[in-house]
Formats: sequence, structure tokens, C-alpha cells
Amino acid sequence: MGERELFAITASEEGWSDTTQIDLLLDYIENQDSIDAFADFLAERRAHVPTASLYTDPADAFLWEVAELLQHAGLTQNPEFQTFCATIFDTMTAEQAADFWRMRDGD
Repeated sequence: MGERELFAITASEEGWSDTTQIDLLLDYIENQDSIDAFADFLAERRAHVPTASLYTDPADAFLWEVAELLQHAGLTQNPEFQTFCATIFDTMTAEQAADFWRMRDGD
């Protein structure tokens, strides 16, 4: 059994929400020994897997696309940004949303 399968089984048995699963994985990542190894891992994933294909929910892909256009992946964890993207999803392009967010922030 691999790590992914172990995590999926444990999450299912424990009834963890998506938010709990994400928080747990982020805590795990933060407690790894090598930030350089993690940065290399992220760079490799970006090079071989288009970001939008990592997400099955189009609204999630939209949120990540807007964050990438803003060059600020950390926004994906910002509740205000999440609400902003959820509200305008299907009404604006990602480029329009990024421009609107910049104007809103005064950037």
C-alpha cells in the first residue's frame, strides 16, 4: 500500500473534511527536513502537469489560474480571495478576475 492509498483510507475512516485533509498535508509538508527538495518537487510537477489538470473542479482550477496570474499562490488559502473567485467564476475570465483583484487591492 502506498502513501496516497494509506492517506485516503485513513481520511475516509476518520471522516476528515477536505479542509482537514489539506491542513494535515500542509502541516506534514512544513515539517519536512528540506525546503529545497520540496521546491524541486513543485518545480517538477509544474513542468510536467498543467496546473488546471490537477483539479477536477472547474471552480478550483479557476481560483488557481487567477492566483497564478497574480503570481501569488498563497492567495488560494485566503478566504476572501476564495469567496471572490467563487462569486465571479463563470462571469469573468481569469485575466479579468486578476485585473479586478489588482484594482480592488490598489496594486
